[in-house]
Amino acid sequence: MEKLQPGQMALFYHRSELKLGLMTAVHDNVLELTDTSGQKHQFPHARICLNSSEIFNTDEPPAQLRLFQNQMQQQGDILLKIKDLMQDYQGRTFTQIMEQIKPGTDAQVFAAFHQLSCLNTVFSHKKGVFHLLTATEQQEAEAAQREKQVRAEYLSRVQEWLIHPDTALDAGTKHQLAQELRDLQQEDSHHDLAVLLKKHGSHQPERLIALRRSLGDLPQQADHVLDASGLPLLHSDYIWGQALQIDTDRPLAEVEAFSIDDVDTQDFDDAISFTPQGDSWLLGVHVSDVASFLPLGSPAFTDAISRASSMYLPHTKINMLPRVYCEDKCSLKAAQPRPVLSLYCEIDSRQHIAAWHFKLESLKVRANLSYKDADALISTSPWNKLKLFADKLYSERDFASPKAKFSYHLKVEGSQIRVVRTDLHSPARLMMEELMILYNRLFACEASDNLLKLIYRNVDTGEATTPSGNGTSQARAQAYLSPEPKFHNGIGVKAYLHATSPIRRAVDLINQAQFAAWLRDEPAYYSSDDLDALIPKIEKRLRLQRETQRQSERYWLLKYLQANCMHTP
Repeated sequence: MEKLQPGQMALFYHRSELKLGLMTAVHDNVLELTDTSGQKHQFPHARICLNSSEIFNTDEPPAQLRLFQNQMQQQGDILLKIKDLMQDYQGRTFTQIMEQIKPGTDAQVFAAFHQLSCLNTVFSHKKGVFHLLTATEQQEAEAAQREKQVRAEYLSRVQEWLIHPDTALDAGTKHQLAQELRDLQQEDSHHDLAVLLKKHGSHQPERLIALRRSLGDLPQQADHVLDASGLPLLHSDYIWGQALQIDTDRPLAEVEAFSIDDVDTQDFDDAISFTPQGDSWLLGVHVSDVASFLPLGSPAFTDAISRASSMYLPHTKINMLPRVYCEDKCSLKAAQPRPVLSLYCEIDSRQHIAAWHFKLESLKVRANLSYKDADALISTSPWNKLKLFADKLYSERDFASPKAKFSYHLKVEGSQIRVVRTDLHSPARLMMEELMILYNRLFACEASDNLLKLIYRNVDTGEATTPSGNGTSQARAQAYLSPEPKFHNGIGVKAYLHATSPIRRAVDLINQAQFAAWLRDEPAYYSSDDLDALIPKIEKRLRLQRETQRQSERYWLLKYLQANCMHTP
């Protein structure tokens, strides 16, 4: 670089933007410049990328800069010369390029440097070496530039809204901003948005919550634990507002089916049927075909998967799907035809499975029974035969330890908090658990035999041991998700997965969608690599949900103790 002196034109970077300026003063360590906008700068000599050999009048910097800038803009032929030179796609320094194209004026030199440095869709620049991009690279660069422009426009709309909260945001911007605010509550992400929020004093946790509430992304009734979690609590009309089409061209199952759930359940996602066939009988396990409502890859499907699971809290339930789907359109409500993915098993007189198959069909459930209702029927025919079959399935499995008889959880109803006891040894509950396990293991068996890429639930038996209750020790089993099936020690089968709760769990929904595509002889939506990338995201969301649930249960337990046990010896 030649000796710097006042009156020289210069190119320099300021906040990642290449600017043109006129040097008005040069000191030993610092120089002063005025740029084309009239802004004055002071910085070290090393910040200069290029300086002119010609000296200009410093009395009127703006006029001199405009004149020189116009001269630069008239050097269109320089770009053509550079592109012709670089057609061999060999890297060259700026000095090497100038030696070969031989510019005659400062304006040509400056125009060449500006185009090489700023035309990111034509040239690349790394460590002082320039390359001409290939056609494919240019397309990728243009796509990245469009994406960058879209992002800049989005941030501009957000900034306008932060300054003027009465400004109306379009539905897409509201949805994206709400999603990114949730991300910021959980981790350090969306750096550009975080900087913008900090600039406007909106980066504190309580402000993020307030912004989400103003966007309609949080209920108006505050809930400290849920609000601070960063979890999606409501369903956006932007995603779910459009009616979803379902496959109605399905045969109606000619079976008598029943769902069996807790008395307050509304999201019925499974049902059973049993049909006598001479000495044998036909068992049906029917699961709501939620995947048929959600086109694979659609915004609704993606949103459901991102939520990972429904959450059951003492005072509320956060559904994975909007209520209109989980409690109505996808729910196996009595007398309403619903698409299902059914498993049929032929059971012989010795209670053995003689044959089985899966089928896509429609189903009308006869009745939605509670566990109490089913317990009252279970000793009568044909329920007793079904119970014997389930008991046989149970006896064939290897169990590490017996199940506790009861579980307890808190239930908030209005201003009252009560403890609810669930009988885990209810005959109907145990029967349904075995039939759902049967569905899952035969689903996994069919999938693994046909090399389907699903999310399997494998068990890794480590070296660590835990007491077994009989004076001995046993290996501690750790369950994990994988697109590759492994032998499942707990169930005693070559492959196992979850597929019976697609209304409530994303893993079940994914497995159902992949399996149903195979039944229809269609390509799977997810590859093995896709599932490998998706599993950590699902597991991360599930961990956050478990922690949020733990905090909520602790809060309501303290409220229960305050209401019922304070001042009690």
